[in-house]
Amino acid sequence: AIEGCRDSVESMVGVIKDYDITSLQEMIGKLSFHDFYTYDHSINVSMYNIAIYKSLKPQASQNELVAAGLGGLLHDLGKIKIPTSIINNPDKLSEEQFTLIKSHPEFGRELLQECDCHSEGVDFSVIERVVYEHHENYNGTGYPRKIGGEEIHLLARITAISDFFDALTTKRSYHEVMSTEQALNIMRHTVGKKIDPKLFAAFEMQIRKMEEDDVEDNKALPESFDPCQPHRELPLELIAESGPRKVVKKVVKKKVVKRKAA
Repeated sequence: AIEGCRDSVESMVGVIKDYDITSLQEMIGKLSFHDFYTYDHSINVSMYNIAIYKSLKPQASQNELVAAGLGGLLHDLGKIKIPTSIINNPDKLSEEQFTLIKSHPEFGRELLQECDCHSEGVDFSVIERVVYEHHENYNGTGYPRKIGGEEIHLLARITAISDFFDALTTKRSYHEVMSTEQALNIMRHTVGKKIDPKLFAAFEMQIRKMEEDDVEDNKALPESFDPCQPHRELPLELIAESGPRKVVKKVVKKKVVKRKAA
Protein backbone atom coordinates (compact mmCIF):
# COMPACT_ATOMS: atom_id res chain seq x y z
CA ALA A 1 0.00 0.00 0.00
CA ILE A 2 2.85 2.39 0.84
CA GLU A 3 4.52 1.70 -2.51
CA GLY A 4 1.17 2.33 -4.18
CA CYS A 5 0.95 5.69 -2.39
CA ARG A 6 4.48 6.45 -3.56
CA ASP A 7 3.49 5.72 -7.16
CA SER A 8 0.43 7.96 -6.86
CA VAL A 9 2.40 10.84 -5.39
CA GLU A 10 5.11 10.58 -8.03
CA SER A 11 2.37 10.84 -10.66
CA MET A 12 1.03 13.94 -8.87
CA VAL A 13 4.52 15.47 -8.80
CA GLY A 14 4.85 14.88 -12.53
CA VAL A 15 1.56 16.65 -13.22
CA ILE A 16 1.84 19.44 -10.67
CA LYS A 17 5.24 20.58 -11.91
CA ASP A 18 3.32 22.19 -14.76
CA TYR A 19 0.70 23.91 -12.55
CA ASP A 20 0.76 26.92 -10.26
CA ILE A 21 -1.41 26.82 -7.14
CA THR A 22 -4.27 28.81 -8.63
CA SER A 23 -4.67 26.54 -11.64
CA LEU A 24 -4.19 23.56 -9.32
CA GLN A 25 -7.25 24.65 -7.33
CA GLU A 26 -9.33 24.53 -10.50
CA MET A 27 -8.03 21.05 -11.28
CA ILE A 28 -8.87 19.85 -7.75
CA GLY A 29 -12.38 21.25 -8.13
CA LYS A 30 -12.88 19.05 -11.17
CA LEU A 31 -11.45 15.97 -9.46
CA SER A 32 -13.39 16.28 -6.18
CA PHE A 33 -16.85 15.22 -7.24
CA HIS A 34 -17.70 13.01 -4.25
CA ASP A 35 -19.86 14.45 -1.47
CA PHE A 36 -17.75 12.87 1.24
CA TYR A 37 -14.73 13.32 1.83
CA THR A 38 -11.63 11.91 3.55
CA TYR A 39 -10.14 10.12 0.54
CA ASP A 40 -10.63 13.04 -1.84
CA HIS A 41 -9.53 15.46 0.86
CA SER A 42 -6.28 13.57 1.39
CA ILE A 43 -5.50 13.65 -2.34
CA ASN A 44 -6.25 17.38 -2.43
CA VAL A 45 -4.02 18.08 0.59
CA SER A 46 -1.25 16.03 -1.02
CA MET A 47 -1.40 18.09 -4.21
CA TYR A 48 -1.51 21.39 -2.32
CA ASN A 49 1.49 20.28 -0.24
CA ILE A 50 3.51 19.56 -3.35
CA ALA A 51 2.58 22.90 -4.91
CA ILE A 52 3.27 24.91 -1.74
CA TYR A 53 6.62 23.21 -1.15
CA LYS A 54 7.59 23.77 -4.78
CA SER A 55 6.73 27.47 -4.50
CA LEU A 56 8.88 27.76 -1.36
CA LYS A 57 11.76 25.79 -2.85
CA PRO A 58 11.66 25.93 -6.68
CA GLN A 59 14.71 23.67 -6.97
CA ALA A 60 13.32 20.97 -4.67
CA SER A 61 14.34 17.44 -5.55
CA GLN A 62 11.89 14.77 -6.65
CA ASN A 63 12.30 13.00 -3.31
CA GLU A 64 11.52 16.21 -1.36
CA LEU A 65 8.35 16.75 -3.38
CA VAL A 66 7.37 13.10 -2.91
CA ALA A 67 7.82 13.49 0.86
CA ALA A 68 5.61 16.61 0.85
CA GLY A 69 2.97 14.74 -1.13
CA LEU A 70 3.10 11.59 0.98
CA GLY A 71 2.75 13.66 4.15
CA GLY A 72 -0.44 15.19 2.75
CA LEU A 73 -1.80 11.92 1.41
CA LEU A 74 -1.31 10.09 4.71
CA HIS A 75 -2.01 12.94 7.15
CA ASP A 76 -5.43 11.56 8.16
CA LEU A 77 -4.36 7.90 8.06
CA GLY A 78 -5.29 7.44 11.72
CA LYS A 79 -8.97 8.04 10.98
CA ILE A 80 -9.28 4.43 9.83
CA LYS A 81 -9.27 3.57 13.55
CA ILE A 82 -12.23 5.88 14.25
CA PRO A 83 -15.84 4.86 13.48
CA THR A 84 -17.23 6.57 10.40
CA SER A 85 -20.34 7.47 12.40
CA ILE A 86 -18.12 9.88 14.33
CA ILE A 87 -15.91 11.04 11.44
CA ASN A 88 -18.93 11.90 9.30
CA ASN A 89 -21.06 13.44 12.05
CA PRO A 90 -21.75 17.13 11.22
CA ASP A 91 -23.46 17.80 14.55
CA LYS A 92 -21.67 18.92 17.68
CA LEU A 93 -19.57 16.06 18.99
CA SER A 94 -19.61 15.00 22.61
CA GLU A 95 -16.43 15.61 24.59
CA GLU A 96 -15.70 11.87 24.42
CA GLN A 97 -16.19 11.78 20.63
CA PHE A 98 -14.02 14.83 20.04
CA THR A 99 -11.30 13.35 22.25
CA LEU A 100 -11.38 10.27 20.02
CA ILE A 101 -11.18 12.42 16.87
CA LYS A 102 -8.15 14.18 18.34
CA SER A 103 -6.46 10.78 18.70
CA HIS A 104 -6.12 10.30 14.94
CA PRO A 105 -2.61 11.83 14.70
CA GLU A 106 -1.36 9.33 17.29
CA PHE A 107 -3.23 6.45 15.60
CA GLY A 108 -1.68 7.41 12.26
CA ARG A 109 1.83 7.54 13.64
CA GLU A 110 1.34 4.14 15.29
CA LEU A 111 0.16 2.62 12.01
CA LEU A 112 3.23 3.92 10.18
CA GLN A 113 5.53 2.62 12.91
CA GLU A 114 3.83 -0.78 12.91
CA CYS A 115 4.23 -1.20 9.16
CA ASP A 116 8.00 -0.43 9.34
CA CYS A 117 7.62 1.50 6.09
CA HIS A 118 10.41 1.77 3.56
CA SER A 119 10.50 3.45 0.16
CA GLU A 120 13.66 4.44 -1.66
CA GLY A 121 14.62 8.06 -1.04
CA VAL A 122 11.80 8.77 1.45
CA ASP A 123 12.51 9.40 5.13
CA PHE A 124 9.43 7.97 6.84
CA SER A 125 10.40 9.53 10.15
CA VAL A 126 9.49 12.84 8.46
CA ILE A 127 6.15 11.43 7.25
CA GLU A 128 5.44 10.23 10.79
CA ARG A 129 6.02 13.76 12.08
CA VAL A 130 3.64 15.22 9.49
CA VAL A 131 0.95 12.71 10.45
CA TYR A 132 1.55 13.33 14.16
CA GLU A 133 1.95 17.13 14.11
CA HIS A 134 -0.47 18.45 11.46
CA HIS A 135 -2.99 19.57 14.13
CA GLU A 136 -0.42 21.41 16.24
CA ASN A 137 -1.11 25.15 16.26
CA TYR A 138 1.59 27.74 15.62
CA ASN A 139 0.88 29.37 19.01
CA GLY A 140 1.19 26.07 20.88
CA THR A 141 -2.51 25.44 21.55
CA GLY A 142 -3.01 22.48 19.22
CA TYR A 143 -2.78 18.73 19.72
CA PRO A 144 -1.50 16.16 20.57
CA ARG A 145 1.60 17.74 22.24
CA LYS A 146 0.87 21.50 22.26
CA ILE A 147 4.15 22.34 20.57
CA GLY A 148 4.44 25.56 18.58
CA GLY A 149 6.41 27.62 16.07
CA GLU A 150 9.31 25.89 14.36
CA GLU A 151 9.12 23.01 16.81
CA ILE A 152 6.44 21.80 14.39
CA HIS A 153 8.00 20.22 11.31
CA LEU A 154 7.93 22.42 8.20
CA LEU A 155 5.88 19.85 6.23
CA ALA A 156 3.38 19.58 9.10
CA ARG A 157 2.97 23.38 9.08
CA ILE A 158 2.44 23.26 5.32
CA THR A 159 -0.08 20.43 5.74
CA ALA A 160 -2.01 22.50 8.31
CA ILE A 161 -2.48 25.23 5.68
CA SER A 162 -3.44 22.76 2.93
CA ASP A 163 -5.84 20.98 5.28
CA PHE A 164 -7.53 24.22 6.37
CA PHE A 165 -7.81 25.68 2.87
CA ASP A 166 -9.24 22.51 1.34
CA ALA A 167 -11.75 22.14 4.20
CA LEU A 168 -13.12 25.59 3.34
CA THR A 169 -13.01 25.47 -0.47
CA THR A 170 -14.13 21.92 -1.27
CA LYS A 171 -17.84 21.03 -1.33
CA ARG A 172 -18.97 18.83 1.52
CA SER A 173 -22.39 17.37 2.14
CA TYR A 174 -22.91 19.80 4.98
CA HIS A 175 -21.70 23.29 4.15
CA GLU A 176 -21.39 25.29 0.95
CA VAL A 177 -18.04 25.86 -0.67
CA MET A 178 -16.24 29.16 -0.06
CA SER A 179 -14.51 31.19 -2.74
CA THR A 180 -10.74 31.54 -2.69
CA GLU A 181 -10.96 35.08 -1.33
CA GLN A 182 -13.46 34.14 1.37
CA ALA A 183 -11.24 31.26 2.51
CA LEU A 184 -8.10 33.42 2.55
CA ASN A 185 -9.90 36.07 4.60
CA ILE A 186 -11.07 33.46 7.12
CA MET A 187 -7.59 31.92 7.33
CA ARG A 188 -5.96 35.32 7.76
CA HIS A 189 -7.64 35.69 11.16
CA THR A 190 -5.82 32.54 12.36
CA VAL A 191 -2.32 33.61 11.27
CA GLY A 192 0.09 33.32 14.19
CA LYS A 193 -2.48 31.28 16.07
CA LYS A 194 -3.26 28.17 14.04
CA ILE A 195 -0.95 28.68 11.06
CA ASP A 196 2.59 29.88 10.35
CA PRO A 197 2.59 33.57 9.30
CA LYS A 198 5.50 33.27 6.84
CA LEU A 199 4.12 30.14 5.19
CA PHE A 200 0.65 31.67 4.90
CA ALA A 201 2.08 34.85 3.35
CA ALA A 202 3.88 32.75 0.73
CA PHE A 203 0.77 30.63 0.16
CA GLU A 204 -1.50 33.66 -0.16
CA MET A 205 0.87 35.35 -2.60
CA GLN A 206 0.75 32.26 -4.82
CA ILE A 207 -2.96 31.54 -4.67
CA ARG A 208 -4.82 34.82 -4.51
CA LYS A 209 -6.45 36.21 -7.62
CA MET A 210 -4.88 39.03 -9.61
CA GLU A 211 -8.03 41.10 -9.05
CA GLU A 212 -9.54 40.80 -5.60
CA ASP A 213 -13.20 39.95 -5.20
CA ASP A 214 -15.33 42.34 -3.16
CA VAL A 215 -15.40 40.16 -0.05
CA GLU A 216 -16.00 41.52 3.43
CA ASP A 217 -13.06 40.83 5.72
CA ASN A 218 -15.25 40.74 8.83
CA LYS A 219 -15.78 37.06 9.50
CA ALA A 220 -13.71 34.61 11.48
CA LEU A 221 -13.90 31.09 12.85
CA PRO A 222 -13.58 30.45 16.58
CA GLU A 223 -10.16 29.32 17.74
CA SER A 224 -11.70 25.95 18.64
CA PHE A 225 -12.50 25.28 14.94
CA ASP A 226 -11.00 22.01 13.73
CA PRO A 227 -10.89 21.52 9.93
CA CYS A 228 -11.10 17.74 10.27
CA GLN A 229 -14.58 17.93 11.81
CA PRO A 230 -17.53 18.42 9.42
CA HIS A 231 -20.17 21.05 10.17
CA ARG A 232 -23.70 21.55 8.89
CA GLU A 233 -22.89 25.26 8.87
CA LEU A 234 -19.45 26.76 9.42
CA PRO A 235 -19.46 28.48 12.85
CA LEU A 236 -18.53 31.90 11.45
CA GLU A 237 -18.47 34.93 13.72
CA LEU A 238 -19.03 38.48 12.46
CA ILE A 239 -16.42 40.92 13.68
CA ALA A 240 -17.39 44.59 13.86
CA GLU A 241 -15.57 47.60 15.27
CA SER A 242 -17.31 49.48 18.08
CA GLY A 243 -15.17 52.38 19.29
CA PRO A 244 -11.85 51.25 20.75
CA ARG A 245 -13.24 47.78 21.51
CA LYS A 246 -14.35 45.02 19.19
CA VAL A 247 -17.79 43.51 19.35
CA VAL A 248 -18.28 40.00 18.03
CA LYS A 249 -21.69 39.05 16.71
CA LYS A 250 -22.00 35.30 16.78
CA VAL A 251 -24.22 33.99 13.99
CA VAL A 252 -26.65 31.29 15.10
CA LYS A 253 -28.97 30.58 12.19
CA LYS A 254 -31.22 33.69 12.03
CA LYS A 255 -30.53 34.90 15.54
CA VAL A 256 -27.67 37.29 16.28
CA VAL A 257 -26.19 37.31 19.75
CA LYS A 258 -23.74 40.09 20.70
CA ARG A 259 -20.87 39.46 23.05
CA LYS A 260 -17.74 41.35 23.85
CA ALA A 261 -14.55 39.87 22.47
CA ALA A 262 -12.02 38.74 25.03
